[in-house]
Amino acid sequence: MVKNSKKESGMKKTKPGVFWIHITSFFVYNALIGYLLIRETYKSHWGMFFYFLAMAVHFVTNDHSLRKDHKEIYDHFGRWLLTLAILLGWVVGVFTELKEVYISLLTAFLAGGIILNVLKEELPEERESSFVAFFLGLVSYSVLLLLI
Repeated sequence: MVKNSKKESGMKKTKPGVFWIHITSFFVYNALIGYLLIRETYKSHWGMFFYFLAMAVHFVTNDHSLRKDHKEIYDHFGRWLLTLAILLGWVVGVFTELKEVYISLLTAFLAGGIILNVLKEELPEERESSFVAFFLGLVSYSVLLLLI
């Protein structure tokens, strides 16, 4: 949608409607991350720390991508809404508790979203991306998680 909107408008930024659809979907996505940060069961504090660290790096990547796609409107509204979403998800997680099966489904949904975003943002051919660097990062983080 973003690419088509840029082509149709003939500009480097998207139409406002595309921005709001993009931000709404990332709002839900970020709220889910905030919820799972507090509701996921971790075997140690290290597990929570590395989840937090991975999500922080992921947020930086998403922020860069959204800023590139939507320019000023993202800086004015989007980044604040996405920050609010994480906090809102965290607050909902503090006051509500879902059954373990639903937590597992939400975690699987989030994992799929993360994989989709990584593939979309970090490995496209039109950018100077490196599959070797991606693969080394994947293996390193996997080993790290297995060790804790």
